[in-house]
Amino acid sequence: MDRKNKTIGKAKLTMQIIRNGKKYDLPLTWKIKQFFRELRIQFFNLFRAEKGYADVLTQVGEEWIVDKLDETVQTTGDYIAWGTGTGTAAKADTALFTEAVGPKWAASTAYALDDLVIPTSPDKFGYKCTTAGTSGTAEPTWPTTVGATVTDNTVVWTCYEVRTVGTRSQPVTDKIQWVGTLTSAISQTITNAGNFTAATAGTLIVHGDFTGVALANGDKIEFTISIEIT
Repeated sequence: MDRKNKTIGKAKLTMQIIRNGKKYDLPLTWKIKQFFRELRIQFFNLFRAEKGYADVLTQVGEEWIVDKLDETVQTTGDYIAWGTGTGTAAKADTALFTEAVGPKWAASTAYALDDLVIPTSPDKFGYKCTTAGTSGTAEPTWPTTVGATVTDNTVVWTCYEVRTVGTRSQPVTDKIQWVGTLTSAISQTITNAGNFTAATAGTLIVHGDFTGVALANGDKIEFTISIEIT
């Protein structure tokens, strides 16, 4: 929660890393070779507030709640996304630092192995180059099943999620919660996450930042995002 601003509730973002089917709570050590790095993360997180780390219910998130009460909007905050980059989550945020997605697909372009793209009309899926080559002159019909492939001239793309639909629940009467898992398509360092009202763009409701977590291809993070009225 942003301590400098009074809000109608408090927001919280927690997470677990998943590697090879095993879950590891942060900031505990989750891989032996990262032991000292994780000790550093644990130390930093002890002083999270002093260093400016934050989980915030954004201003636009508050406005969305009011609109829900007024029945002005019918959207839900079910779409969980993660990002790279640096910064501190703030009440005025409307986007992640740098959402972890590739650029839009381009025709007649050379793509290398592990390059990422999104469709020219984005949705919640992205596509990873699993066979290098040159894209065609017309955009392919993108699959919307994770792991499915499509051939684009000499390139082969494999589908993955850039935003996931979280499971929404009400664990107690004054609290709403979303739980969702994202899988890393490449090696990358994730530094922030949040939930949105749409598969692309949309309203950022809760935004949280944290010490960067280095992920390998196939690693997962399970996020739990909650809003509690206090």
